[in-house]
Amino acid sequence: MPATPCARIRWYATAPRASAGQLRTVENGQLCRYWVPRLRGRNVMWNGRYKFPDRDKAVGAARAFREACRQEVEALAAGANSDAEAAQAAKEQHR
Repeated sequence: MPATPCARIRWYATAPRASAGQLRTVENGQLCRYWVPRLRGRNVMWNGRYKFPDRDKAVGAARAFREACRQEVEALAAGANSDAEAAQAAKEQHR
């Protein structure tokens, strides 16, 4: 797993498939089973939720998280391009 936040976002954004894993907990003396969204074998949280009642909802949350990461990578790339263009324009002004 990458160490920097930007690399981690890119790592999740390029995940080949979304999946879900089971989570078992004891609540009020009862064994409860939930599904958690996963990307690249790691549990992810979407909109503050990580436990879902069924597998389809958990996989959907993993896909939504991956798509949000893709959009953030695109925004970071666009910001980096605009920063580079601004630096180039500033260099040209000082000539």
